[in-house]
Amino acid sequence: CNLGLVAQAQDDLAGAADRFREALATWRRVGDRRGAAMSCAYLAAALARGGRLEAAAQALADGQALLSGLSQPHTAGLLDAAEVELARRLG
Repeated sequence: CNLGLVAQAQDDLAGAADRFREALATWRRVGDRRGAAMSCAYLAAALARGGRLEAAAQALADGQALLSGLSQPHTAGLLDAAEVELARRLG
């Protein structure tokens, strides 16, 4: 996710989304639901900022599903922040 955060800080939202997708694929491959949920949160926020609201909503839903049943307050907070960003963009 770090490379995605760097791209996002440089206002490269498409590049950030690509890096978050790569991180998501890695976390899924190794079976880490928390890491995958975190990647979904970052991806959802980047997609929302880039105006890709349907894709952002899907990434958010995927992250929430991954986090279901896990006690991960930090990751839940990231998903909450992505949800706020999406809601803000939806008006």
